Amino acid sequence: MTCDERYDSLLQYAMGTLGGPELDELRAHLNGGCPICAGKLAEANALLGILPLTLPSPALPPRVRQRLLDRIGPAKKPAAPLGDSTVKRHAVNHSHTWLAALFGALAAACITIVIYSDTIHAAQGKLLREAQERVRTTQNELNATANDARKLGHLIESPSVQIVTLKPKPIQAQGFARLILDSDNRILRVYATNLNPLPSGKGYELWLFNGGQHPIAAGTFQVNAQGAGSLQYTLPERPGQILQVAITDEPYNGGKGLTQPSGNIQFVQGLQ
Repeated sequence: MTCDERYDSLLQYAMGTLGGPELDELRAHLNGGCPICAGKLAEANALLGILPLTLPSPALPPRVRQRLLDRIGPAKKPAAPLGDSTVKRHAVNHSHTWLAALFGALAAACITIVIYSDTIHAAQGKLLREAQERVRTTQNELNATANDARKLGHLIESPSVQIVTLKPKPIQAQGFARLILDSDNRILRVYATNLNPLPSGKGYELWLFNGGQHPIAAGTFQVNAQGAGSLQYTLPERPGQILQVAITDEPYNGGKGLTQPSGNIQFVQGLQ
């Protein structure tokens, strides 16, 4: 049931005529902190509060009126007779006083309703803005995922792309790492899962061996709680033929200052 569909139940709840399972369900919903229904309940209470003011004042029967006057006490000695114009002026003044009081009560009730309505509209606007922000965030995430999927599909289908599964060392018996090498675009990516967590300040370093004096430190990456991590590296213009790749554990500094592997070898694989 939506909040709009609960409006009749809220009116009955405010009048005290709602019962049974509907009463229990509505109480549970209100206790859950719904701002929309809380505002509508306030509107219903305000509306019921001003309804009596809209009813005509009942005229007392003459005999009942006389009994009330007798219980109040004997009437004072009547003053000097007033002219018709004086009686009418007093009657008009009395009517004006009564009408002023009535209009004042109605104005106060209207102000109360406006305040509650503004509160409800503000709460609804906040909820709407939060929902729109969540939708935008989700849409951006979906777009990014779709973009990554398109790029990965292009890589897999391209004849210049080489996909290699790296061989784990015993220290990474449960680990898995895959390398995607796009020679035409000089892009290299590594995707890893189930890797062991490393001590603080350590990361996984990717090394490229091209037969030169020094290997290429392609960058350091870290893994999340599930042992998953990734790395993308842009190859230099003339990297030479990459003969072998390896992953070691090194100080986590993005590969800066590293010229040779110094940590434990986690994965290694030759390239054809």
